[in-house]
Amino acid sequence: MAGHPSCYTFYMGISEIIEALVSFWREHTAIAIVAGLLLFIFMVRKPKLFFFLLGLIAVLALLYYFLMTFAATGVSEKKKMLEKGKPTEIRY
Repeated sequence: MAGHPSCYTFYMGISEIIEALVSFWREHTAIAIVAGLLLFIFMVRKPKLFFFLLGLIAVLALLYYFLMTFAATGVSEKKKMLEKGKPTEIRY
């Protein structure tokens, strides 16, 4: 794995996230139809609620994305420290 940082073992890129979403929508067609109808109804009947929910989902997705990125970086740094023989600090 030369030139390939170990932090990418736990890191999901945008394309993998999109592929996971597409596969979920394909496997669960009924949920996709209901979610699409609800989004359409909110968009037409209550646009304020629709954009609030859309913004909330975007913020939560961004928070989750950053959390997973930083967690993967921490795991890879801990793995490097263990390989070098440095003791890791354990807090309880």
